[in-house]
Amino acid sequence: MFKKKKNYFIHIGLFIITQILAVTIQESYVLANLLLTPFTWIQNWQPDQNNKFLLLLRYDVILIFYILFIYAIWEIKNIFWGKQKTSRFYEDELAATLEAVYDNNRNRDQVKYQVKSLFDKIVNEIATDCGVSKNRYRAVVVHRDFQQNENKFSNLSWGNEISSQQEQYDRNALEVFLTNNGTIAYWTNVQEQFPNGDVKTYLFVRNLDAFRMGCLLAFSEDIPKSVLDKLKDKDTPMTLIGHVDKIFDVIVNY
Repeated sequence: MFKKKKNYFIHIGLFIITQILAVTIQESYVLANLLLTPFTWIQNWQPDQNNKFLLLLRYDVILIFYILFIYAIWEIKNIFWGKQKTSRFYEDELAATLEAVYDNNRNRDQVKYQVKSLFDKIVNEIATDCGVSKNRYRAVVVHRDFQQNENKFSNLSWGNEISSQQEQYDRNALEVFLTNNGTIAYWTNVQEQFPNGDVKTYLFVRNLDAFRMGCLLAFSEDIPKSVLDKLKDKDTPMTLIGHVDKIFDVIVNY
């Protein structure tokens, strides 16, 4: 039902890749001696077999060298074939927002406007990438109320007004999302669970670590999983801004 980041899968995959690379290097007689030179002293190092820490350290160092080698190849590839700098998504809006919230000369309305502009950009970009028109989705910024120990919908929202029943569906979806630790998750085929609702696909983006703030998007269309999977890079800023206290305070008091 849900798709979320699983970093441990990435780590396992990286380890497997490094092992395949190691075999490839060994079979490449032209480059083998050159590439394995940094490992010679490690391979010749024979720690006490009873010292498990040193034995593990020996293999960890070898693995680190392989990872650095892969990273170097990746960077070379980016230099010659280009790289999409996903970390720069919403860079201008985020920079302007941070400047506004930390500027003591800005009044409250100016700060609210800048924060809203940042979320406007994020929500509109997501909708555009999903190929959904404005009248076919809703969105709301949600946050943790630490005083009342509950999760709340803020007053910063997009889309048409909804019934109390649909709002309850949205709240139920939020609570389900929050049972998982993923920062970016989606729920397709929603009407199997809520047949009387107007949502076919939910997308939820939240901050890293303990929940503070996030954005729940509700689409009235079926969004392909392949499209939703591609949003994880663009949505990265949403996983971080929840930890900016001044932005969080604006949302709470919006």
